[in-house]
This record gives sequence, structure tokens and C-alpha cells, in this order.
Amino acid sequence: MITIYWSNRAEENYDDILEYLKKNWHFRIQDKFAKDVSATIKAIEQFPRIYPKFGDDENLRKAVVNRHVSLFYEIISDDEVEIICLWNNRRNPDDLTL
Repeated sequence: MITIYWSNRAEENYDDILEYLKKNWHFRIQDKFAKDVSATIKAIEQFPRIYPKFGDDENLRKAVVNRHVSLFYEIISDDEVEIICLWNNRRNPDDLTL
């Protein structure tokens, strides 16, 4: 079983997105987002290399959670993965620092 670690940044991103959805959208949208993230993480747990690599680093990966949000993660070892951040796909990709 693979252990998934969340960075502080990823936790803050997730909480911020949920808070935004809670304030501005119907609760079903918030619930769907949470389920989409959960499904993405379950896929990573089963197959860490399922999503395409990001950049030149073989262990850095990008998972598209939905059309608005991507999840970036790093494969630390055969049994450890760190969620680095959740990124709003509408933002300028040049602003992304990992």
C-alpha cells in the first residue's frame, strides 16, 4: 500500500477551493469536487505512474481532477507519494512553481 502525504501547500489549496465552492456554488458542486479529488488519489494509490509526468522529472506527475483543477504530485519512493499542490487551470501556467 502506498502512503500519500499532503504538503501544507496542497492542504491549503484544497481547503481554499472547498471554501470557495461553499460560498459560491451549490453544495453538490463542492461534494463532486471532493469526490473527484478522492478518486484521483485512489488511482494514484493503486498506480502511482498512471498520470503523465510533468516536465523533465520522471517522478513529478500531473493529474487533471476536473477541467478547472489539476493535482501535482511527486513519487518519493515505491511506497510514498507527496501531493504537492492543487492548481486552478485557469491561472497562468507560468506562475506555477513546484
